[in-house]
Amino acid sequence: MYTTAPGTPDAYLYSPAFAQAVWPLAQLPWTIFVLLCTVGLGAGLAWLLKPLGWKWGFPLWLAGLPEIISGNIFILMAMVAVAGFSRPESWAFVALTKITPCVGPVWFLVRGEWANLARASITIAIIIGLSAGFAPGLWHEWFVFLINHFGESTGPIGSPFMPPPAVRIPIGIALVAWGALRDKRWCVPVAMVLCTPVLWLGSFTLLAALPRIHAAQRENVEESALDSGV
Repeated sequence: MYTTAPGTPDAYLYSPAFAQAVWPLAQLPWTIFVLLCTVGLGAGLAWLLKPLGWKWGFPLWLAGLPEIISGNIFILMAMVAVAGFSRPESWAFVALTKITPCVGPVWFLVRGEWANLARASITIAIIIGLSAGFAPGLWHEWFVFLINHFGESTGPIGSPFMPPPAVRIPIGIALVAWGALRDKRWCVPVAMVLCTPVLWLGSFTLLAALPRIHAAQRENVEESALDSGV
């Protein structure tokens, strides 16, 4: 699976665990597989943008159509950015696909949320263990693939107009650490964009997490105000 370089057409960059997870779906007829992916991603983006209402949500949903049609995972990653605060184990999805945008554990570490950090870390470790038990050779190939292409991180990957990952990733980690100290959850999807290894226009779909994150924090503030009043 690991013969095509990052940033080139048809390159598979994710861990063997992702391929194993989607294998049952891949046994379906191609048209059904594409239909399920398209409907699922479209519904996921609609859920993320729902707090904006029709006036802003629908145009932004239309803007996300290329991501829905392409079948990329940025919409799913945006959903993790929302759910990951209460379901730390969901960060395993990011860790075993795009890898570097998995900033949730950094958030938990900086805030001293040790239980959440443990849940995320243990889930990732369990999935790796189970996957490697079935296909140890593929995991070796993936690690070799990552090491062989590590040097490319010093140059732009994806868009030639974006800074290289070696520049963006440290900035993203610093941003999520700053946000963790100040409970600025919007920093998480923004940091995920910065930490995305192959960055292009579709990567900014991660920012679709912002409406849900803002709505959730607003609800928390309102609940706290009500509790204080009582």
